[in-house]
Amino acid sequence: SDDFLDYPKKIIHQPKNKFTLFHHGSLESGRGIIKLIKSLPIIIKNESMVIELKIAGSGSLENRIESLSQKMNNLSFLGRIDREEVINQIDNASLCVVPFENSIGNSTSSPLKVMEYVSRDKVILASELPNFLNDFENYSGLFFMNDNNPNSIAKSVSNCIKNYKNYSSKENEGKKLIRDHFTWKIQAKKINLFLNEF
Repeated sequence: SDDFLDYPKKIIHQPKNKFTLFHHGSLESGRGIIKLIKSLPIIIKNESMVIELKIAGSGSLENRIESLSQKMNNLSFLGRIDREEVINQIDNASLCVVPFENSIGNSTSSPLKVMEYVSRDKVILASELPNFLNDFENYSGLFFMNDNNPNSIAKSVSNCIKNYKNYSSKENEGKKLIRDHFTWKIQAKKINLFLNEF
C-alpha cells in the first residue's frame, strides 16, 4: 500500500561489526523459520562480526521461537508488532531472509513478504521459488540460496556478508518496481480487466 511505500526511514546506526538478519510474518511450518534459527549458530561460528537474528510475527511456532530466543543470545523474538515497527525493523536490518520451503503453496502464492522487503529497497536472501524469480528478476537486491537447510542458509548468509558492499540494491529501485506493478490499485485494475474479458 502507499503508506507502506511512503513511510519515512528511521535508521538507527549500528556498530560496523554488527550484522542483523530479519524475518517477519506468519510463523508457521513450511516457511523455513526453524531452519533459519538453526542456521544462526553456524553463521556465528563462521563470522568474526556480531550476528543477530530478529523474528517478528505470530502463529503456531510462536511459543517455540520465543522459547528458543530465551536460550540463544543472538536470537531476538519480537512477537506481533505494528505496521510502523515492521517497517522500522525492515529498514534497520542488514539482510532480510525469506527461507520458504519449495512447496506448491509457497511457489504459487502472491509473494507479499518479498514485496514488502523490495518496497523498502532491502537486500534480500530468499529460497529460489518460481514466483520470486518471475516477479523480481529485475530487482538487483534479491539473491537466492540453493536450499533452505540450515547449512545452506548459513553458507548463503556468509556469502552475502562477504560481498555485502556489492549486493546493495539501487536507491528507490524496489520502491519503483512495487509502485509500477504491485500496489493494491494496480492489482484492482488487473482484476477489473480480467473480469471485463468475460
